[in-house]
Amino acid sequence: MYEETVKNLLTEEKWTRTTILNYSIGNFQELDETIAPIVSTDDQIEVKNLCEEHLLRNKNSIIALYISGSISLKRHSLDYSNLSTLVDMFVDAKKWNIVEFLALKILKQTEDKYVLRVLADCYEKLGKEDEKFAIYERLVKVDYDETVLTQSVAQRYLEKGSLEMAIFYYKKAMQRFIHVADYSAIKDVWTLFLEEIPHEIGYLIGVAQRVAGKLQAEKAIQLLNQLYEQTHHQKDWDTSIQVLKTILVLDDKYQIARDRLVDCYRKKYASHSRLETCLEISNLMQAYRDVHSAIDDFEKNIAFDKGSFVFHKSWGIGRIRELNHTSVVIDFATKRNHSMTLQMAFTSLQVLPKNHIWVLKSVFPKDKLAEKFVSDVEWGLKTMIISRQNAASLKEMKAEVVPSILTVSEWNTWS
Repeated sequence: MYEETVKNLLTEEKWTRTTILNYSIGNFQELDETIAPIVSTDDQIEVKNLCEEHLLRNKNSIIALYISGSISLKRHSLDYSNLSTLVDMFVDAKKWNIVEFLALKILKQTEDKYVLRVLADCYEKLGKEDEKFAIYERLVKVDYDETVLTQSVAQRYLEKGSLEMAIFYYKKAMQRFIHVADYSAIKDVWTLFLEEIPHEIGYLIGVAQRVAGKLQAEKAIQLLNQLYEQTHHQKDWDTSIQVLKTILVLDDKYQIARDRLVDCYRKKYASHSRLETCLEISNLMQAYRDVHSAIDDFEKNIAFDKGSFVFHKSWGIGRIRELNHTSVVIDFATKRNHSMTLQMAFTSLQVLPKNHIWVLKSVFPKDKLAEKFVSDVEWGLKTMIISRQNAASLKEMKAEVVPSILTVSEWNTWS
């Protein structure tokens, strides 16, 4: 029954010789109504085969192309090329409203990269800017090689004042520019990042490291030097040190970075009683000393200062009361005024920052810490992650705070 109906449509098309310019969306909607009842597999195959045979003799039959392609979509077939052919025909005819109709029909079923590009071009012709960029967004999500449009979408969001979405797409663009080793584009986006997300230091350093791996260390160092100039100007010594250490990983002979690192250490530890001694012991200022070993020695030494918190496996948390070139005096909770050699202290003690969870637990009452954890979840999460060297699992966090700070019920709500 359906086969006969379609056969009559094909015959009528051949005799009336309706041209492509005479077609409207209404014609295709009528065809949709015709094929909508064709739901059984056998009927669909029969009608599709009929259209395919007709196309062997009439390759530009719009009805055959449309019905064949529509049935392929209904059957979730990967071969809907007849509809794609029809799209191209109407593009050539500049019938943009029908191009849009056909493209949207295909895109309801699959994110076809070619059809997305055609539809975006169609919206360009129709002057539909919002619709065009909406299609660009869909396109860059499925076409991982697309770079230019990714940046265009990001720029569009930036111009509209949506910084979060702009950065999201600029990050996608950066990843793709690195992949294709487009250093000029990388520099442009990097400059924008320094203006808009200078606080995302971990991400920025990661970008530079990927640039070094894909292109060359020298180009990554150029980017990191820009970042250093910015953090140095802001007197952010911790971040400046982090950036310079990254540069020295890429090039351990880069004397400028080494000199800058010493300068930043001097500024960060300006009030430290043992600054000059630690610099001298580490030989960080001497070019003959391996820079990474020198940094390790300096940071190990400089961490020990009057008032610093330390951890001992047997005696727990303590605080340095006094120290000199050879010895250190520490107050532990159960072992006050304990003295040990500086070398022994380096070996047996772990220096803890003041915001380490162990220090907080030793200084503040349980109820005060519990109140802080419950009222400021972000603070608690950051504290736990920092205390585990930026790598903390939920299991480890739970073991740290239950029951010493939170009850099981409070933990379940917090986590």
